[in-house]
Amino acid sequence: MFCILAPAFSEKSAGIVALYKLYEEITAQKIPSALIEYRGIGDNFQLATADGEWQDIAYLQTFDVGNIIFIVPEVLSTDGFPVNARIARYYLNRLGAICPATARSDEFKITSNPIFLADYDFHLPQYLGKIKLDQLPKPELPRV
Repeated sequence: MFCILAPAFSEKSAGIVALYKLYEEITAQKIPSALIEYRGIGDNFQLATADGEWQDIAYLQTFDVGNIIFIVPEVLSTDGFPVNARIARYYLNRLGAICPATARSDEFKITSNPIFLADYDFHLPQYLGKIKLDQLPKPELPRV
């Protein structure tokens, strides 16, 4: 099972859009997954529970993490995650570029762009649904 941690959806953030798109693609493959909303940043964030409450990172201690892979963005610290949690960090920016955050040495490293992280384990470009400029329809000028 995959648990993707993402803030509330905003089309104004390419990173947030990429996290939600990743969730869509995983669920489209019929792979068990969950999207866990968070608010905050760095090591000061809370997670939304199924009943709409907000809990601190200790909430993850209640999970049976043996069958879960957590996918977290580079803006969250994973120090408070359960010791045996499997973590895949999706670098949508350089670590620390937006806020101070710490990463474990055993995390699986996914990058959206190799300039963000040189020693990544997997390259997963962001898909934002944008059309290449040369594929846009030609606009028709109004007739005068």
